[in-house]
Amino acid sequence: MLSDREMLALGNAIERQVLTSVAYNRGRSILAPLQLFSEGGEAFLKAVTVARDGVEPKRLKLGKFKLVALSDLHLVGSEFSAAALLRRIEAIEAARARAGYRSRANLTTVASA
Repeated sequence: MLSDREMLALGNAIERQVLTSVAYNRGRSILAPLQLFSEGGEAFLKAVTVARDGVEPKRLKLGKFKLVALSDLHLVGSEFSAAALLRRIEAIEAARARAGYRSRANLTTVASA
């Protein structure tokens, strides 16, 4: 679970669009954090995984992470553009939809935040 200091750092990372490194599900992930929200009484982070255990994902996608499962947060220092990431994900999802895949990402919520 994130400490108060780490939660403050996460809020700053979202506001400044800075990549973060976190421990999640027994691994280390580099995330582009986009939004904090609650659902069903639990707190979540919407973010794009840039790397997992040092390996880039096969495709970019918007993920939903339980805050209680995140720990050991550090700012990576690299800035990102949320708008550019979301455009890339929308293009990927559109191509997948044309190929017959269903999208699970809800981009309109984050794009309007």
